[in-house]
Amino acid sequence: MAFVSARVMGGAVVALAIAAGSATADVIATFGYTDLNGRYVKSSATTGTFTARADGGVLNTGGDVTRLAAPGGTAQFDTGFMDLGTFADVLITLSVTVTGVGEATGAGTVVLTDVDGDTLTADIGGIWQSPGGGVVFYSGLLSNVFFNDNGAADGTFDGISGSFDMDLPGDPPYTGAFSQLYIRFTGGFFTNNFNNQTVSADGQIIPAPGALALLGVAGLAARRRRA
Repeated sequence: MAFVSARVMGGAVVALAIAAGSATADVIATFGYTDLNGRYVKSSATTGTFTARADGGVLNTGGDVTRLAAPGGTAQFDTGFMDLGTFADVLITLSVTVTGVGEATGAGTVVLTDVDGDTLTADIGGIWQSPGGGVVFYSGLLSNVFFNDNGAADGTFDGISGSFDMDLPGDPPYTGAFSQLYIRFTGGFFTNNFNNQTVSADGQIIPAPGALALLGVAGLAARRRRA
C-alpha cells in the first residue's frame, strides 16, 4: 500500500514544489509502514485528532527505516512485529481542521521506535485531501527531525532484522516530506469517529535546508527498497 500512497500523493506534492523554488538536497533516510491502525476522534463538527500506530492484534503492521547515505542500512520491522515484545512502535498524531469539501489542515508529530527504544522523532505540518471514493491522503513537511539514542546508547537504529548508524550526514535537526493514505468507503471526510482503519505512511529525510524541494518528488517511495 505504500506504493499506492506515493502515486496518489504525486499531484499535491508537485504543486507545492512549484511554489517552493529550486533548492535541492540528497535524501539521506526514508521510512515506510503499512497496515497502521488509524483512529479518528472528533472534538467538534470540523475538528478532531487522527492517530495511526503500529498494531499487532488486528492489522499486523510492517515496515522499515532505511539509511540511504553511505554506508547505508535498513532496520526492517517484519509484519506483525508488535507481537514480538520489543520496544518497536510507530505513533503518528495529527490534528484535523476541516476547511472545505474534502480539504483540511493538520499538524502533529511522528515517533518511530526501534527494538531497544531509540527513536526517530519529527514535527509534521500539511494538508488533508480527499478526491472522493473514500480516498483520504495527507501531504506534509517534516521538521525538527532527530534520531535519538535512548537507553543503552548503542548508536544504531535497530529493526527486528538489520540496523544502521544513526550518525547521519549534516547536522540535525533534519527536514523532509511525509505522506499518508487510507481508504474508507463509509463515514465521509472526518465526519464520524473511526478505529481499526488500515493506514500507510511514508517519509523521506534530508539535511536542512531544502525540504520544500523534496516535495517535487512525485513518489515518496521511489527510492525505497521495500521487500
